[in-house]
Amino acid sequence: MSRIPVPSINLLRTFLRPTTSSCTICQIRSTSTFMPRHQYAKVNRLDKLHRAQKKALKQEKEESHLRATLLVEEMKSSAGAISAAALPFHIGRTKSKNLAIYETTKAGGSKHITQIRRLAGDLEVLQQQLRDVLKLPDIIVDGKGRKKEPVAINPLTQQIIIRGWRGPEVKKWAETLGF
Repeated sequence: MSRIPVPSINLLRTFLRPTTSSCTICQIRSTSTFMPRHQYAKVNRLDKLHRAQKKALKQEKEESHLRATLLVEEMKSSAGAISAAALPFHIGRTKSKNLAIYETTKAGGSKHITQIRRLAGDLEVLQQQLRDVLKLPDIIVDGKGRKKEPVAINPLTQQIIIRGWRGPEVKKWAETLGF
């Protein structure tokens, strides 16, 4: 039996590929994916959407600060001043002596949430007072027809969650009560 010589892999590669010099291979490998600034800096619809979202967010925050100042003026004009000691709930402060009221966004920036943490006492009374002060309804219906509470209690973490940017209003209200 005679053995048939098998060509090496390198020999097969040279037959199957066109001949190129090593210099052109280096040039092919070193080509960058850099695009000039004028090509990638064009404004597209997505950028306009983000700009519109940023503008709406800024406007909503400004409206919240305006509502907070109106709330303080309204509470000063009302004669019945309530002290924090007479209330059945307590809003604690953080180590840096700030109120534990936080604003967050979810769902890519389209859902705004205000959280009140470090709470003690009767949270149902606090929930009702927040609804009255912020002039929120008991139940709202979303776009899909589901009923939701604008001021909800998380019993596991002892927090209150408010839909929307309501941080400045809640902070001013809690400060005027003496928390």
